[in-house]
Amino acid sequence: MLMALKFICIDPNIDLCKKTLSSIKKYPGIELVKSFHQLAPAVDIILHHEIDFVLMDPSFSSQEEQAVMHSRIDFSNVIFSSENKADAALGYDLGVVDFIPKPMDFYRFELAISRLIQMRKQKEARENTFIEVRCNFKNEKVIVDDIQWIEAMGNYVKIVTPIRKYIILSSMNKIQKLLPEKYFFRTHKSFLINLNKVDRYSTKEIHIGKDAIPLSRLRKKEFQKTFG
Repeated sequence: MLMALKFICIDPNIDLCKKTLSSIKKYPGIELVKSFHQLAPAVDIILHHEIDFVLMDPSFSSQEEQAVMHSRIDFSNVIFSSENKADAALGYDLGVVDFIPKPMDFYRFELAISRLIQMRKQKEARENTFIEVRCNFKNEKVIVDDIQWIEAMGNYVKIVTPIRKYIILSSMNKIQKLLPEKYFFRTHKSFLINLNKVDRYSTKEIHIGKDAIPLSRLRKKEFQKTFG
């Protein structure tokens, strides 16, 4: 590891926080930026991606802090550590890297860091896979893994991602050829979806988040076979 992984620790229990940091301070390749005993002061650092991961005890007493934690934090780089075993289930629901019971076990922490590094490598690999499109008179890169669905609009297509929508001059067939066939499925002559983004489906629609994408009657069996 060439560069140290920078992290912050958030723990409402000051004494346990000190013990946790003491048990992992000799771990090679990580660097503590700052420790916090409340969530609010740490949010700005978390949101601006100034650190590589967060070591957090989620046992906050304040309902306001709980609401902030659930609504504003990306848990893909968070490690939970708590005396409360129920927090393991919470971490699973939120998609944290790992849950480590207190008192901190060095071996479990090492496994969590290894998992974090592997997840980062996989994310970087996905982000390196992109298509280049012409949008608003300039060339832009669209990360393939971010694409939720694509809609044909006459001589244009609309590419939908969680962040923004791209309207480009192109045919659906041309765009489809740029994308990996095993991840994208033509549900209708005017719609192409990312199979990894499907939340649920019915006999007539495929749901991706809040959006309902039409499923052609002629494509239903093939979709069920492919998605299943």
